[in-house]
Amino acid sequence: MRGVDAVLFDLDGVLVDSEAYSLTSTRLLFEELGTPWRDSLFEETFGKRTSENLAIFKGKYGWKPSVPWLVRRKNDIFLDLIRGRLKPLPGVVALLKDLEAARVPLAVVSASPRRRVLGSLDEAGLEGFFATVVSGDDVSCCKPSPAPYRLGLRRLKASAGKSVAIEDTDSGVASATAAGIVCLGVRSPNTFGQTLGGANKVVGSLKGVDAEFLCGLVARRKG
Repeated sequence: MRGVDAVLFDLDGVLVDSEAYSLTSTRLLFEELGTPWRDSLFEETFGKRTSENLAIFKGKYGWKPSVPWLVRRKNDIFLDLIRGRLKPLPGVVALLKDLEAARVPLAVVSASPRRRVLGSLDEAGLEGFFATVVSGDDVSCCKPSPAPYRLGLRRLKASAGKSVAIEDTDSGVASATAAGIVCLGVRSPNTFGQTLGGANKVVGSLKGVDAEFLCGLVARRKG
């Protein structure tokens, strides 16, 4: 499509409303390990890589299992929770279909483990829209580093200046803008006070957002 080389989406809170399931899976993992849970712990780790969060918890609470085991167990719990329940957020399917019709290459760029990302896309019926998936397993530095988005651009053979990232966290916005990508911020149901201040534009949801709207963002940034 003239004006937009590619669109790169965050997963949780942008494509699917999965944060409640992530919170529950972490809480259940804590319970299995005999550790008291506080909801404020989830807010402290929001938008960060699963392995990094669990490594912090392991050190803080003296958990014996390895970090890879903790990641696998949390993913097992999460995937069980979303089965038959996870749905796309409002406006997502219409936007993906519009971009597909316009032949705009699409990617998912997420800090979550690949198994969780692919499982979420499959459960929500979205896996067929994306040319590539960048997960937390694919990069040594996750958001807010620009590395995940730079990898997504390379895989799509897209120009940063003509691409759009869609994000719902401050770390995600920082990652996209550091990679030189125009960023649309979306206020998800669980943004926990994220300002999205670095985004080129912020919307309440993806309802009404289409390919033409994203082209306008790129054009205004160039202007």
